[in-house]
Amino acid sequence: MERRSLDNLFFPRAIAIIGASADPTSKGYDYLKGMMEFDFAGQLYPVNPKADKILGLEAYPRVRDIPGMIDYVISCIPAQPTIELMDDCAAKGAKTLQLYSAGFSETGEEEGRKLEEELVRKARHLGLRVIGPNCIGLHYPRGGLAFARARFSKRGGPVGSLVQSGGHAWTLVSNGSLRGLSFSKVISFGNACDLNESDFLEYLADDPETELITAYIEGIKEGQRFMSVVNKAARAKPVIMFKGGRTEAGRRAAASHTGALAGREPIWETLFHQTGVIRVGSLDELIDTTLPFIYFPKIKSPNVGIVGAGGGASVQAADACEANGLIVPPLPPELRERLKQFTPLAGSSLGNPVDTVQIWNPEHFMRTLELVAGWEKIDFLLAHAVIELAAQWQGQSILEGIIDSLLEAGNKIRKPLAVILQSFGTSQGLNMLYSIQKRFVEAKIPVYPTIGRAANAIAKFIEYQAVCS
Repeated sequence: MERRSLDNLFFPRAIAIIGASADPTSKGYDYLKGMMEFDFAGQLYPVNPKADKILGLEAYPRVRDIPGMIDYVISCIPAQPTIELMDDCAAKGAKTLQLYSAGFSETGEEEGRKLEEELVRKARHLGLRVIGPNCIGLHYPRGGLAFARARFSKRGGPVGSLVQSGGHAWTLVSNGSLRGLSFSKVISFGNACDLNESDFLEYLADDPETELITAYIEGIKEGQRFMSVVNKAARAKPVIMFKGGRTEAGRRAAASHTGALAGREPIWETLFHQTGVIRVGSLDELIDTTLPFIYFPKIKSPNVGIVGAGGGASVQAADACEANGLIVPPLPPELRERLKQFTPLAGSSLGNPVDTVQIWNPEHFMRTLELVAGWEKIDFLLAHAVIELAAQWQGQSILEGIIDSLLEAGNKIRKPLAVILQSFGTSQGLNMLYSIQKRFVEAKIPVYPTIGRAANAIAKFIEYQAVCS
């Protein structure tokens, strides 16, 4: 596929939203409001035969009634009228039709399958490209394209994503933004009746705004082409993929969700192995794994220094790191002696992990981090803190001091740092967690909720570098 044909998706001059609405609970409202909040620079045309104006914009009964030409059409109406809508789109010069509408092959019913086949035939006859059906479309912050109101960051970034599921696309952008990810382009493509995963993956592989590709795939349309495109993309930049439908039950669910043929697990395992694609098993793991690619420099070896509080947490940290292929080297005697100068031995462990009661002294915590980071055999650090322990047992000022120390360490020490912020799940802890995490995001320090998730993500990052160097 020519890149220029997909450029039309991301750089439209005029967009018509079919089924636009002033009802905040409707998807038609979501699209229109989102484009306005993301400062789309072109023309927006709401289409609704029951409205004269929507959100201050003149509304039109049909696409044919719009005075200007249209590049991109988003449809939120039911499946059946979509066939007739396509003639109106072609009459106004539209190049792309994105269908939020469901009720096609994903239903598993013969009627839905035939309707989708008719949709494809007509689209090809009219020269119209289709995204979907059964998808939420495009999120392109730099271009003002949004599939939702501005609950997400409006800042563009380096992560490109193709996501078969609309719900997963929404979750990826929402949760990823909270963790510090910013996106170049995100594409939700649903049933992929026309434009499919290979088209979008090939586009992102060549996209200068995209430095890393993430993907959620349930099934593929063109097996041989997809393998070729994946191989090309993985040679160009890191590709992190979550493959849905690994089990028989998952494959059945994928077929009923997007009409996808999920394929057998050994085939996918071979594909990942041969191409170097980084495989993950959940959206959380996908976001976790993306973070070090965005925030860390190259890490030459898997030697980790761990600083935190709590004997049990230290044991868990050591186990989690080594289980994921990281190395937790014991600190040398001379470094332990330097730590002893300001650390009482009672209640502390000065090996690695460094479990010290002096975490409650922000100045001493900072010195501990600096000393561990200064050892030449440590390549990166994990720092662990439990919010409630600091805030409730030691006081709010102590918690703030610890956070300040970690933020300072991120700027001061010359080795990558990831922070594990753990909460016991109390309402106070969870409320504080959000605001504290935001400070680390602004400082470009990756934050993880558990030691195991941090270890797994960073191990994948180091393994990728070792293979690709």
